[in-house]
Amino acid sequence: MCVWSLIPQNKLFFTSVATSVMDFYSSYYTIYNHDGALYLMNSATSFKDIHDEYIKKLDGNKGLDVGCGPGALWTKYYRGKGFIMTPVDKNDQVVYAENAYLYCAPEALSFREYEFDFAICSCMVQHLDSWEHTKVMLEEIHRVIRPSGAFIFIFKEGHHDTLVTLTDNKYTSERTFRVYDLKEVLKFLENKWTIIDVKNGMDEKRMVHSFIFATKSGL
Repeated sequence: MCVWSLIPQNKLFFTSVATSVMDFYSSYYTIYNHDGALYLMNSATSFKDIHDEYIKKLDGNKGLDVGCGPGALWTKYYRGKGFIMTPVDKNDQVVYAENAYLYCAPEALSFREYEFDFAICSCMVQHLDSWEHTKVMLEEIHRVIRPSGAFIFIFKEGHHDTLVTLTDNKYTSERTFRVYDLKEVLKFLENKWTIIDVKNGMDEKRMVHSFIFATKSGL
């Protein structure tokens, strides 16, 4: 059975409604799916606008959505643009509802080397239990992307590999996220990817997000 291995680092860790990442998304699946679609498409951080910009840079139409989440919002958005998308997630509800593949980071992705033209990983690594696990997952994404393929990576920015707990008023719940330092992430990615574009934005929780568009280096 695949479960998150998040380890509490303070007493506020998921003490309100949800007791884990999985419990949160299970408890709020329907409303998160609905509200998330509205929020992501109308966010002050212009998530959609940034994706639209990055879509223009893509070469190839076969994409992987890593940690697609309830509603598989970006999978559906890209499909609407004519892309062939494969969503993966570790939540059983998502796997069933969105016909997604089960994926439990940092385990291996169940796809062949070079199988996809590009990958999206949007606001998923905030739920992993360490930078080490995140790096393993990033290596897996690199493995399944063809040479010169692209990677769109979005994550919450902060003091590297630490947890931030806040109250999410939309769900009246305290939530905890792992945040990453942009410089550290870029330093790791630059070993195997060519960084094409970097942007920053802020969500309604006032958390800074980094957006990276990169292409796979070498053969």
